[in-house]
Amino acid sequence: GAGEDAVMVDGVGQQLTAAEAVADVRTLQVGRPCEAREQEESLQQVDENIFELTGADVAAMMRSKTAKDKEPAFKTKLMREKERDAKLAKFTHVPVRVTFPDRSWIQARFLAGETLADLYSFMRSNIASDRAFYLYSTPPPQRVPDDKNAVLKYSQLMPAAKLFFSWEAPPATGPFLVTQHLTAMAATEEEEAKQRAQNKANAAQARAQAEAAPAVDEPASGGAEGGEAGAAGAAGAAVAT
Repeated sequence: GAGEDAVMVDGVGQQLTAAEAVADVRTLQVGRPCEAREQEESLQQVDENIFELTGADVAAMMRSKTAKDKEPAFKTKLMREKERDAKLAKFTHVPVRVTFPDRSWIQARFLAGETLADLYSFMRSNIASDRAFYLYSTPPPQRVPDDKNAVLKYSQLMPAAKLFFSWEAPPATGPFLVTQHLTAMAATEEEEAKQRAQNKANAAQARAQAEAAPAVDEPASGGAEGGEAGAAGAAGAAVAT
């Protein structure tokens, strides 16, 4: 019933159905590289460095492996799962960006309890063809399965992921995204181009005004003091006379 569908409460205390909860969390974005602008897009405002394996990450992985090697043999599977769930509890959403062969991309957030099959379903609803496709991560190239039993928070996509798109069979060409998204990207790029042109014009105008402004003469240093000294000298000469 309606009560059973209410699975989430938003920021103002309104109950949301399962479908509404998913739509509320998605915050879908699309884009493509543009040589004329800085690449400012980020994965749901997640720092891009999260996708880079740093020395600290390697050290943490080594510590984790060492700790795991030292785990008592009697530690049960249930105990390990509880520990894992405790560590993952802070991750409620999984930002995912998928890049297409033409370098355009789509990104969205998923609930940590959704599955890889939900990710594939999302992609099917946003691409322009019903051709078979798959997603993969790299490096090394690793195919992401369309698995309804693979929960995101337990997958390799945590805490955020950058994936790539490929058709199952040639040709590898597009279009990839639905027309709605292509139109949105074109409108955004047009607006950005206008803004860049306006900024350029404003900068040129500011430079021209600065160059045309008359030079301000600096007062001669010691002018007043010199006048006073001259007057004092004249008075002294008169007294001497």
